Amino acid sequence: MQIDDKYWDQRVIKRKNRKIISGASKESATYFELLNLLSLMPRDNLSLHQLMNALLNLILQITAMEAGAIYLKDDFSNTMELFVQEGFSQEYLNIMKTITIGRGFSGRAAQIGKVRVSQLRQGDPRFIRPASEREGFQCFICLPFRDDGFFEETLGILNMGSKKDVRLSTDTLSLLRLLSKQIGNKLANYKIFKLAAKRERWAEGLYSIAVEIQSLHDIPKICHVVSEEARLLFEADFCLVTITNKPSVPLTVAPAGCISQETACKLAAVFQENFREDLQAGSIIISGKMITKILNFSELKLEALCVVPVQIATNPCGFIALGYREPKNLTEEKKVLERLSNQLAAAIDNAQLYLRVQQLTAVKERNWIAREMHDSLAQELGAARLEIAKIKNHLENGQENKVFEGLSYLDNILKQTYNEVRQAILDLRIKTGTENIIEIIDTYLKDYSKKTGIALNSSLPSRLVLNPALEVQLVRILQEALTNVRKHSQADKVSVELKIDKGKIILTVKDNGCGFAVDKLPSNAAKFGLTVMQERAQAVGGKLYLSSEPGKGTEVRAEFPH
Repeated sequence: MQIDDKYWDQRVIKRKNRKIISGASKESATYFELLNLLSLMPRDNLSLHQLMNALLNLILQITAMEAGAIYLKDDFSNTMELFVQEGFSQEYLNIMKTITIGRGFSGRAAQIGKVRVSQLRQGDPRFIRPASEREGFQCFICLPFRDDGFFEETLGILNMGSKKDVRLSTDTLSLLRLLSKQIGNKLANYKIFKLAAKRERWAEGLYSIAVEIQSLHDIPKICHVVSEEARLLFEADFCLVTITNKPSVPLTVAPAGCISQETACKLAAVFQENFREDLQAGSIIISGKMITKILNFSELKLEALCVVPVQIATNPCGFIALGYREPKNLTEEKKVLERLSNQLAAAIDNAQLYLRVQQLTAVKERNWIAREMHDSLAQELGAARLEIAKIKNHLENGQENKVFEGLSYLDNILKQTYNEVRQAILDLRIKTGTENIIEIIDTYLKDYSKKTGIALNSSLPSRLVLNPALEVQLVRILQEALTNVRKHSQADKVSVELKIDKGKIILTVKDNGCGFAVDKLPSNAAKFGLTVMQERAQAVGGKLYLSSEPGKGTEVRAEFPH
């Protein structure tokens, strides 16, 4: 057998054990082989299996025993499970697949953590099962692998039997006791390594999930991503994420793995009904027959289940459940799942906040559009209505010339109104939140110049990344400023500059039109959209500046924090 792993430093081990080894010269060579094997660091179950097989064969050589079996502690129960064996009959193995710690000769050795030797020629009442006597063993040895450091428990045990009357020397027994501790320490290192690797993988998985869900704003989508990723991360048979908006009323049920949507909904309802108070107190772990008894879901064939509540500001809003069809100790999984629950709660809270912001933004946007329509469309239509009333009077008085003049004026009003509506529709169609808002603005400016006949000079950065809210308000301010140029300035040239300067995003729109005295701004200034532009700038933490003089044009400058 060949194990391709690195060796650990042997100097400390050799120094501590030199006295014992010197008294057992016959076994010393084999003992050093054992030390070399123990120095190998198993990194997976396959290499551990190979290592234990090699250890078993060498210890059988030292002791001259005929058969041996190594058992390792089951993390889920108080038992030792058969791992590797050599020389035992199948009948023996059928009886001795499992050793209960504290019960029988081997179980007691595992409990106290000391080597036990029995001569079975005349029977031994410490053996509660007849398997060893049926094998015809005359000598039986139990070698527990105990760790007195990190775990402080017996992590495995080696049972050895011989049909010959083997008498072990004091030196050999000393070697076995020494080996017992060293193998226990190595098993502890192996478990620590495996636990550290698992925790590292879990940490990387949690980070990956957090990155994926932090940009999502759809709660069902968030739940499905968490459910799928958590099932893979924890290697579970199924994962279920349930979020509620009211007690006992599931809002989102997201299953993954060996569970259908229908069964998931039933399971969610059972948890909401029977475990609401338990989940308010914290996470719960259910195992074995209790799952079928409590949940009455025998079709899932579960052996282990961990359920962790999801809480937003201490208010329960759902749970995450992991299910396994094999017995499993879920203590470590529960701790990590609780961290994932916190990430899910934060993502849901952000999604709800985002939805509320979107709703408020939509309300504000509707109000701004309503005011803009009142300032332009409503006033134009009001003027048209007054002109129609005048035309009626002219008809009643037989003033045909004035009727035609009124109709011509009315036609101009309707054309202007049509153009206003058409331009407003085009403005609202501009899509923000795209990969490069600069391309959108540049296309809009070219289209504006072409349709209005106003020469436009622009200075734009090649690329600018803004948050969605700022993008919307910047574009709307630009549109309103250019609308004022078209309607009121009588300008034939306009310049648009967008730049980043000293940590600020600055938008400047300047025309060569008639201008006006800012300090003598008429009371109907809202007609020029100035109030709306100011409110839009303030909504995203910006400011609006206006400068103008009669005959010298107008400049509108908006500044936003970057």
